[in-house]
Amino acid sequence: MNYIVFDLEWNQNPSGKKTRNDRLPFEIIEIGAVKVNSKKEITDHFHRLIKPQVYKWIHDSIHEVIHVDYKDLMKGVPFEQAVREFIDWCGEDWYFFTWGNQDVMELQRNMKFYNIADEYINFLRTFDSKVSENKQESRPYIGVVIEIEEMKYYAPFTSPKAKHRKMKNGKDFRKIQGGEYGAINFNNMIPVPDCALKLIDIDNESDQKYRRLLQNQYRAIRADSEEIIKTAARLRKLVMTGDENLTTFDKRIKERCCNLKIIEQVYTQFNMKQTNR
Repeated sequence: MNYIVFDLEWNQNPSGKKTRNDRLPFEIIEIGAVKVNSKKEITDHFHRLIKPQVYKWIHDSIHEVIHVDYKDLMKGVPFEQAVREFIDWCGEDWYFFTWGNQDVMELQRNMKFYNIADEYINFLRTFDSKVSENKQESRPYIGVVIEIEEMKYYAPFTSPKAKHRKMKNGKDFRKIQGGEYGAINFNNMIPVPDCALKLIDIDNESDQKYRRLLQNQYRAIRADSEEIIKTAARLRKLVMTGDENLTTFDKRIKERCCNLKIIEQVYTQFNMKQTNR
């Protein structure tokens, strides 16, 4: 078990609240952390500067605290890369410790909801029939994107059902708010290129009841983000493991999951195909 003590630095709109981006009032620009073992000994360090994407200058009060120039930040890595490297560095089993709850809140703020393009689903299904079809309705599947092994994975939700409250979380299934707001079907998760993702603007959803459900799901997902990331990473590792090294129970789980070995190769082909159009 690893204990991760981390601290985030973030920037805010240098022009003040009136023109800030309310969906991202604080943009993370630095991640620092230490890894501590059960004897309270520091065993490793982590540090990344992050290249800003939202606010193009450092707020004066922020500059006084972090003593980093904007030109230094421009040499940083993209946020997606920094978080992926941070999660990989944390390892498989860990607990987060911070100086306050706002660091975790800002990290969780980046977990967004997406639809996925029909063209991508149809493309994958020519290689693996286990890939779930996008609903041919007014609302296609909604899911969350998780970074695993330098690749984005899309994990779709299932809508709330009475049976979810009685079910238990498993290696390929996790309830959202105890099943009250549905669940995440990790067995249907697939790697996905950016070009196949469609960001959902929850606040502009016209159906008030559906908008409220999405908002509740969003809050619950943010609160459970650590376990969601762990579940996805562990399941991918299980699916990539040869049957000879799996228990009978794990083999059954693997059988109901998508063929990630094949799809990860297809993902790259599709991404290149889209880029070259």
